[in-house]
Amino acid sequence: MTARPTTDNGWSTHRGWIALAVGYQWFYNGANFLAFKVAGNALHPLMVATLRFSLAALIVLPFAMARWRRSPASLPELGGAVLVGVMMLVASQALAIWGTHFLPAGVVAVFGLSSPLFLALFAWAVLHQPLTGRQIAGVAVGFAGLVLMGWTSASLALG
Repeated sequence: MTARPTTDNGWSTHRGWIALAVGYQWFYNGANFLAFKVAGNALHPLMVATLRFSLAALIVLPFAMARWRRSPASLPELGGAVLVGVMMLVASQALAIWGTHFLPAGVVAVFGLSSPLFLALFAWAVLHQPLTGRQIAGVAVGFAGLVLMGWTSASLALG
């Protein structure tokens, strides 16, 4: 008897773990945006982002220093880290926290969790990885949902 070649890439055998991870992300990010909404009403939204990342930096600092002693980063690595840090602080979290100041926390959380849509498009456009029909349908439905939610939220806020 010969062994049949398998095309299983491991995803189908770990669906429970994947569902658990997605559920955790939904809860975690939903709680984050609720906290952003509450804190953003007490402090300036950009102050909330600054405090959040400052606290995270203090927690990560000992690990970063231990890694630095083992293997110092090169100049390009430092430049990349600075770019990613600024993008995370300004373009990601600060805008999300600022958004919770004007929109319901749930709406902002959904927009914040839309990154898989953009990652799928990035993989297709930049990495030239083809999308299956199901993936294209999922991205289309996801973007349609974002447009509908944004449109509905904006019209309720304006009107």
